[in-house]
Formats: sequence, structure tokens, C-alpha cells
Amino acid sequence: MNDPGRVDNLSRAGETGRVSGLRAFVRSYGTPFLAGLLLTSGLPPFGWWPLALVGASVMATTMQQRTWPDRFRRASAVGLGFLGPGLFWVTEFHLVGFLLGVAIETFFLAAVISLAPPAPAPRRSPQAPSSPAWMLLTLPASLVLADASRSAWPFGGTPIALISQTQIGGPLTQVARLG
Repeated sequence: MNDPGRVDNLSRAGETGRVSGLRAFVRSYGTPFLAGLLLTSGLPPFGWWPLALVGASVMATTMQQRTWPDRFRRASAVGLGFLGPGLFWVTEFHLVGFLLGVAIETFFLAAVISLAPPAPAPRRSPQAPSSPAWMLLTLPASLVLADASRSAWPFGGTPIALISQTQIGGPLTQVARLG
């Protein structure tokens, strides 16, 4: 016979499992998505370039000590947070074009960011965590590569909503020409 109390407890356990799964999802991908939104705040017409620097640092911290697939998923969340609002103007032309553009551009951004190699483990311990200093070299290089690839392909490139454009109003604009 079916016990109504048991069925009720099972349904609550299922709801609790879904809620905890949702919390884990938000914990894993909410911070990278927020980093993407902070990056978007530096784009014109907003021009809040200091928040874009904060977004880049949040993105860097979420990528540390992760496996390649996890970095790809987190970089995809950054890409959606950055490119969803950054390319929203495309909806004036076509909604499907906007969705396709965001998907393609997010894939490019996520692929390049996730390929930034983590620091090699020290020889003394193969399980040692990767050094954040290594990301100081590889992550900026991967962001430049992402901007360059998105500016050239597909269809001649989309030189709009680039990470480099988040610093147009900032003091680093003049220094960027040297790089």
C-alpha cells in the first residue's frame, strides 16, 4: 500500500534536490556571468571602464585551478553575460540573427579563454594548485586572441562588443597602442 506521508517526503526530497542543484548551478556559473555583465558595463554607451577591469579580474579568478571543460563552461557564462547585452542591438534587425550571433561569438570567446593554459604544476608535487601568476600572462594573451579572431571571422568579423573596447574611455587607451 502507498503511504501518503512517504510520497510527500519523496516529493519534498526531489524538490530539495532540485533547489540544491539550482543553487550549485548559480554558484558555479553566476559569478562568471556577473563578470561578463561587468565587462559589458565598459562598452559604449555605458563607458564604465573601471567596472570592466573588475569584471576581468573576477573572470580570471573563476578560471583558476579548473579543468579545461570547466573553464570552457565558465567562459561560456562570461561570454553570455558579456555578449548578450553587448550585442542586443542586433535584435533591431532580427531576433534569430541576435541569438545566432551571440551563440557563435560566445563559442569563440569561450574557446579562446578556456585554452589559456593553466600554470604547469611544480615538479615537487603533481597535485599542487596552479599559480595565479601564470594566468597574468596567458589570460590577457587569450583575450587579445579572442578579440582578433572575433574581428576577423565570421563574415569578415564583428568588431563590435570587443573586450578591448571596454577601455575606450579609460586611461589605458593611449598605452594600448604600445602593445
